[in-house]
Amino acid sequence: MFKALSLALVLGATGTTTVALAGQQVVGAQSAVAVSFQAGETHDYTASERALISDILNQAYQITKADFPQLADAISVELHPINRPGVDALGGVTGRAQRPGVLVLEMSVTYPGGPEAAARAGLLRTGLHEMHHLARGWTIENNAYGPGIAIAAA
Repeated sequence: MFKALSLALVLGATGTTTVALAGQQVVGAQSAVAVSFQAGETHDYTASERALISDILNQAYQITKADFPQLADAISVELHPINRPGVDALGGVTGRAQRPGVLVLEMSVTYPGGPEAAARAGLLRTGLHEMHHLARGWTIENNAYGPGIAIAAA
C-alpha cells in the first residue's frame, strides 16, 4: 500500500521559505518545488525527514535557477523510499529528470543513519544534477533533443 503526502516549498517576497501541505494557500508567495513523498512498504517519511528533504531540494532549486535561469519557475519532485543497498555507495540518493518540470528521486532506507543521513549525504548533489537536466531539456520523456548520446555534448 502506498500513500503520498505533497508539500510545497514556497518562496516569499522577502526570501523566506515556508513549507505548506498540498492544497494550502500561501498569500503573496510562489511555489518553487512541490515534493510528493511516496510511502513504501518499509518506510513512510517522518515530518523531520520531510522538512530536511524539502529544505535541501529548495536549496538545490535556488542554486540551479541562479546558474540556469531557463529552469522552470516551479518543479515537481516524486520522492520514493527504496531498499537498494547498492545506492548507498552513491550517497543514498539517485534519480532522473523524468519529463519537463518533473524529477523522480529515490532515497535509500538502508543508508547508514537512515533517510535523513542519505538526504544530508547525497540529496543536494543529486538534486543539482537532475535539475540541471531539467534546465537543459535532457529528460527521459519529451527530451528536447531527441534520442541519442550526442546530446551530452550540447
